[in-house]
Amino acid sequence: TEAAAKETEAEDASKATGTMEPQPSPPDLPVQTVNRHAAGITPEVPCYKPIRDFVEEFQPTKGCKAYILEDCATSLEKWKPHSAALFPQLVAEAEKITSSLLQFREAPGGNPMFAFAIVCYTLDVKQFGAKGSEIFFELINK
Repeated sequence: TEAAAKETEAEDASKATGTMEPQPSPPDLPVQTVNRHAAGITPEVPCYKPIRDFVEEFQPTKGCKAYILEDCATSLEKWKPHSAALFPQLVAEAEKITSSLLQFREAPGGNPMFAFAIVCYTLDVKQFGAKGSEIFFELINK
């Protein structure tokens, strides 16, 4: 029917723009089957949650550069020694790129730190001699 077609079209548009509402998990999925639940990190039943909603209540206490050079570097070094060796160069290059980009457009969400974070996340430091395992994107996603 025409109404069903419009509903499907609206759902497809919602998925494409990332405005889809969180969907509950199937009721038959036991919490114990998911590592974070088994570890007692969260009691929530797994469900779709857009990435923007993971940080809704986070209030930064320092700049993105400091989080990368201090917190990320410390944590990732414990997990994989020497993985943060190029972080100083990463943030230096990201600062230059972000500064250049912001000359021509507004920062995402009106916050230059958001632009800087995106640049750091996507910057490929292989050009500076990094191995695949030393790329910030790769480290964060492991």
